[in-house]
Amino acid sequence: MLEPTEQTKTRGERQVLASVAEVRAAVVQVTGVASRTLSIFTHDLEPEIYDHDDFLETLKKFILARTFARVRVLHVP
Repeated sequence: MLEPTEQTKTRGERQVLASVAEVRAAVVQVTGVASRTLSIFTHDLEPEIYDHDDFLETLKKFILARTFARVRVLHVP
């Protein structure tokens, strides 16, 4: 019998995010569990989400803890 891959073991759950605070908390959570690459797709780097101490601290830890950490910000017009 085949063992499930690591990806199938770690499937997430879907959430409905209704407020800026919920979106910010989700972004912080995803940043905290990222392993090598973090890609942010945005129309404009929403300051109420990305210019917040919780996110910036988690992002800093992500970058400093991993030798090959990669953060991409992709602007979507």
